[in-house]
Amino acid sequence: MVDGFALHLTAVKDSWQHNLGAFLHGHSGQQQLFHKFDIASFIERAKHQHAFEYFADVQHSSLMLYRTMQPEYKSAEYLSVVKCASNRRLISRFRTGCHGLWVDTGRWADGVHLGRTARLCLVCKSLDCVEDEQHFGFDCPAYSHIRSQHLDLLQHCCTIADFMILCEPNACGGFLRE
Repeated sequence: MVDGFALHLTAVKDSWQHNLGAFLHGHSGQQQLFHKFDIASFIERAKHQHAFEYFADVQHSSLMLYRTMQPEYKSAEYLSVVKCASNRRLISRFRTGCHGLWVDTGRWADGVHLGRTARLCLVCKSLDCVEDEQHFGFDCPAYSHIRSQHLDLLQHCCTIADFMILCEPNACGGFLRE
């Protein structure tokens, strides 16, 4: 422990938490140098570096939707607005690409890397539509009966990102639940 901060070296390697823990662990004999202000500013710099790397990494397609909806590195509003924990979890998983759609789960199907364009919808059996968030929310004919029940939510939206941004968060969670 350094100035009241526990060192957790179990953080994901190359994350800002891991780097901070490794730095502090390597300098544990110099505790007098680490005043709370110094640690706070170091943590802020590490967060900014992590945010920069996060937004610069365009290879993670599962975060494409999230980056569209959350251009700033901060807590999303829905986290404090949606009181139902299961709806909050659904929205979070959908926004971050952990939703179970083939665009996410098909990335490493049977241990083989599938390109994004090869992850076609298994629900409607389309030969040319990737099962991504846009297809799921607006285009897949297999879900048209659910969309028809939520026309009031979808009528002003053209993309799933618009829907997630413009729709009232509690209603959005209800739509995703169905």
